[in-house]
Amino acid sequence: MNQVLLRNFVNLFFNALYLLIFVRVVMSWIPNLQSGKFAEFVLEITDPVLKPIQKIIPNLGGIDISPIVAFFLLQLLQGFVNSYL
Repeated sequence: MNQVLLRNFVNLFFNALYLLIFVRVVMSWIPNLQSGKFAEFVLEITDPVLKPIQKIIPNLGGIDISPIVAFFLLQLLQGFVNSYL
């Protein structure tokens, strides 16, 4: 029972992170959404994931692909964590 609960928590954590990264991408397209408490919250949560990737992988023609790389790496990490639970 505890293993199922832990796996559900891990999956909830990763799903929330995927959602916040997606929200950040949408916020970058709509200037009015880039300020305020919610925007600050999204940036605080997603910056630790995206900033290291942005340092390694530069923008391609002005397009930030770090969210795509983050989704891929997080999927790998989620699968790795779930395989050990």
